[in-house]
Order: sequence, then structure tokens, then C-alpha cells
Amino acid sequence: MSALFHQLTAFTIGGLTVGCLYALIAFGYTIVYRILGLFNFAHGGVFMVGTFSALFVTNELGTRGGLSIGSATGTLAVMALAAIVVCVILSVALEYGIYRPIRIRGGGGLPALVAGFGAISFLQEIFGLWQGRSPVNVTQPVGSGELVRIFNGAIHPTELIVFVVTVMTLVALQRYMALSRMGRALRAVGQDSKTAALMGINAERVIVLSFVLAGATAGIAAVLSNVYYGSTSYFSGFDLGLKGLTAALLGGMGSVSGALVGGLVLGILESYGGAVFGAQWQDVIAFGSLILILVLRPTGIIGERMALVRA
Repeated sequence: MSALFHQLTAFTIGGLTVGCLYALIAFGYTIVYRILGLFNFAHGGVFMVGTFSALFVTNELGTRGGLSIGSATGTLAVMALAAIVVCVILSVALEYGIYRPIRIRGGGGLPALVAGFGAISFLQEIFGLWQGRSPVNVTQPVGSGELVRIFNGAIHPTELIVFVVTVMTLVALQRYMALSRMGRALRAVGQDSKTAALMGINAERVIVLSFVLAGATAGIAAVLSNVYYGSTSYFSGFDLGLKGLTAALLGGMGSVSGALVGGLVLGILESYGGAVFGAQWQDVIAFGSLILILVLRPTGIIGERMALVRA
């Protein structure tokens, strides 16, 4: 407990930063659930492939650490573009290759869930055989010096980048879904796909759009994860993917703002819990908190009842 009090700011900054990564991954789960009412368990695998896509870019560019602001920005932009393109293609391929055939043949949520688990396991094994089972180091183009010191904690460039990019991305998505024509179509199909179809909305196109948005945010999260952690592995998609799903449930499945709130809350709970009880207890605290919150408030912190959340 004394460690938490003495370094409260440092643990808060770390928790919020990790929570941002959870929030971006959580959005991918919540947008698909909002439209189809299914848990896209393969989403973590999409994120993992994105981390390796960004890694390959840094290797091809011969990136070194501590670049100037202009060079680092350019490198991050190329990494993000590569990761987003690969993740979007893979995410849409999962919809066309797995979820749509199951849906057309009348399969329910359980076959889709099992198929998604099989997909992420397949991707993990492929990359485990290809890249090895040990973590792979990623060169950080951003410097590691302190930007601002707040009490006993400090904000570094990597933490600032993760926080700013996450907030900007989720706010932009929130506005897109609220104001754009396709955003309104997303909400309409989520509420009632049959009525939306009668109003001339192409439901299948909207479903594909939900997987495009999920893949794009997974790509952004993948780049930020590489920048923050400085490494990736074949198993990163399962670990962070499960945390992202937990954040989505905590915040309220189907809510963009819930994804952000759930991610930040989960990150803080892990950070504070690790400070008090030890890092080995972080997962216990995170999932224990999930159970407690869902028992007391099944809708999550923000969100509607999951049976009605597709709105």
C-alpha cells in the first residue's frame, strides 16, 4: 500500500496508458457486437498480426531509436498505415470467410464464438512457428526522455502518444457514428436490421463496415502497443485481446464511450492492484473486478442491457 501512495502519479499514468490500448481493442469487439450480437474472439489475432506488420515496417526502414520529431512522426505514420491496411484486410476476410458463412447457414453465436477462437489459435500458431515463441523486440522511433514531471511520476513521449492518439481516434469514431450517413446506418442496423433493410439500408455493407472499423482500430492499437511495450509476440493477441474484451464488458458492450471508460478503468485497476498486491496479481484483480461489476451492474459502467445493446 505504501508503494501506491508514494508513486500514485506514476501508477496512474501507467494505468491510463495501458487502459488506452485496452480501449482501442475494446472498440473492435463492441462495434461488431453492436451490429451482429456476437463476440468476435478472433479480433485479438487481428491485433497480433498488426503488431508484426508494424514490426516488419520498422525492420525494412532500418528504424533506430530516438529519432527527431519529424522523422519519428513519419515512421509512425508508415507503421500505422501498414498495420491498418493489413488488419482491415484480415478483419474483413474473417467476416467473409468465417462469420458470414456461419450466419448464412443459420449458425448462432456459439458456432461463431468457437470459430473465432479457432481463428485466433490458428494465427497464433502460424506466427509462433514463423517468428518464434519468444518476445520479439521492436525498435522505438520515439525518444524515452521525460517530457513533464508530475509529483513522483513523469510523462514520456510514448505515453503521451498513446493517450493522445487513442482519445483522438475514439472521439473521431464517436462523431463519425453520430453524424455521418454510414454511422447512422450502423446505429440503425444495430437497433433493428430488418427495419433498416426496409428503409433501404444495405445491412451486409454495414456489417462489412463494422469489421473495417474494428480492423482499423486494431491496427492503431498494434502500433501503439509496439511503441509503448517495445516488443510483441505471437501470444500478444490473446493476452491483450482478452483484456480488450474485458474492457468492453466493463464499459458496456456496444458503447464507444463505454470502450474508452472500460479500458481506462481496467488499466487503473490493474496498475493500482499491482502496486498494492504485486504484479502477479494484476490479472486476478482485473478479472475479479469484471465479475464484481457485471454482478452488480450487468450492463457495464456505460451501456444498455446486452440483450438490447445493439443500438
